[in-house]
Amino acid sequence: MMRRFSILAPLLVVILVGLVVVGRPSLGVVAQDATPVADTDGIVGSWVVNGQTDDGFTFVNYSTFMPGGVLVNTSPDSPLGHGVWERTDGGAYAITIVFPDFDDDGPLEGRTTVRSTVTLSPDGDTFTGPYVTEGKDLTGAVLFSVAGTVQAERIVTEPLGTPGAGTPTS
Repeated sequence: MMRRFSILAPLLVVILVGLVVVGRPSLGVVAQDATPVADTDGIVGSWVVNGQTDDGFTFVNYSTFMPGGVLVNTSPDSPLGHGVWERTDGGAYAITIVFPDFDDDGPLEGRTTVRSTVTLSPDGDTFTGPYVTEGKDLTGAVLFSVAGTVQAERIVTEPLGTPGAGTPTS
């Protein structure tokens, strides 16, 4: 008898709720005024970032800027960088990226912080600007500081295409 009640009780609740909803026209479907607009800030997207230090060392990173001011960055020889961005009063973008610094055995031994201010091109497909990178130990002592410039190109969708001649297909 108890098992039959435990099966019937939820069924009765569903039927009662259904009757209340059907009997109340104010709970009907309401159309939304308009489709919400996605974040249209120009820097949102993924980028190939080419950098050069003031002493001539070059490097390539990949950055993805997300709506709401969040970004992630991949860099050779570094763990994933976590960062933030915001548009400045002058229309440029202020960027901060933090890379955790782990020793060879795994424990955290410090962090590297990159700060940059970049300007988006009028077509929105490139940006450029200066940067400063600082490495600090766990006490906050600066271990190194490097300055330079970055130039970035937006990653765009490419057509599927077909494999090139001589490319294995399986």
